[in-house]
Amino acid sequence: PAAVITLILWVWLTGGLHLDGWMDCADGLLSYRTRERMLEIMKDSRVGAMGVLACMLLLLLKASLLAAFLEGGSWRELP
Repeated sequence: PAAVITLILWVWLTGGLHLDGWMDCADGLLSYRTRERMLEIMKDSRVGAMGVLACMLLLLLKASLLAAFLEGGSWRELP
C-alpha cells in the first residue's frame, strides 16, 4: 500500500503531465504510420489504446520499483 500511495502522490504533485506526454508519444510512435501522421496523432488530445497500455505498464513498473525500494531499502541485493 505504501508504494501505491507514494505513486498516487507522485502523479498528483506533477499533475500527470509526464503521463500525458508518455501516452501521446506511445500513441504516435506505436501507430506505425508516416512521420506526419504520427505527429498529428501526438497532437490529438484524445488518448488511444496504445497510450493507455503504455501508461498502465509505466505505472505498474513504478509501483513495483517503489515497493521493492520500500521493502528492502535499496535497489538491489548485494552479495
